Amino acid sequence: MGLYQSDDQADTGDLIIFRLNCPCHSGIANPEWRKVLFCQFTIMDVPRIFILSGPLQSGKSSALMHWVRDKRACGFITPTSDGIKVLYDVTHMRYYEYELTEPRHDTLIIGNFFLDKKAFSHADNFVDTFLQQMPAWAIFDEIGKLELEGSGFHLTVDRVLKSGIRNILFVARQCLIEGVDMTYGNGNALHISKLDLDHLI
Repeated sequence: MGLYQSDDQADTGDLIIFRLNCPCHSGIANPEWRKVLFCQFTIMDVPRIFILSGPLQSGKSSALMHWVRDKRACGFITPTSDGIKVLYDVTHMRYYEYELTEPRHDTLIIGNFFLDKKAFSHADNFVDTFLQQMPAWAIFDEIGKLELEGSGFHLTVDRVLKSGIRNILFVARQCLIEGVDMTYGNGNALHISKLDLDHLI
C-alpha cells in the first residue's frame, strides 16, 4: 500500500497531477488509505485536487464553512441563507448576493434560478487578491454546468489551476463529478464526501 508516480503522470503546463495507487479512487472508506492519502501525500510537492460531492441539501456547504475556519484559503462557499444561496468569501469572511428571488437587469438566468452576475466578478477579485499570498487551499463551491461550458467561474478556476497553489477543492453535484474531474483534474482528482474533510491537512 502506498503512493507512486505512475506512468499516467500528466503534464498540463503549470499543473502536474499524480494518479493515486488507491483501490478506492471514488471514496475514502478505509482508515489506512485516509492516512496515506491525507498525510503521506502532503509531502509531495505537487497540487492535490479534490472533488467534494454528496446528495442535494446534505450539508456540504455547512461542513465546508466549519472546516475552512482554520485554513489559509481563498475561494468561495455558497451556503443557503433564508432559502437562497449566498456567496461567502472565505478569505475576508464576507457575504455577497448570489442567488436572487427574481430577475434584475444584472441577472443570469439558468433554468428556474436567477444569479447575480456581480457575484462572478466578486469571486474573481477576491481570489486574485489572495493568490498573491499563495494560500494553502483554493475552494470552489460549487462547480456546475456553467463552468463546464466555459462560463460562470471558469476563468477564475483556470487561473487558480495555473497559479501553483498546493490544494484545490471543488464541490460538484454527483451527476457532474466525471465532467468536473476531466475538465479540471485531468481524470485524476480524488473524490471525497463531507465526512472526509476532517482528514484533509
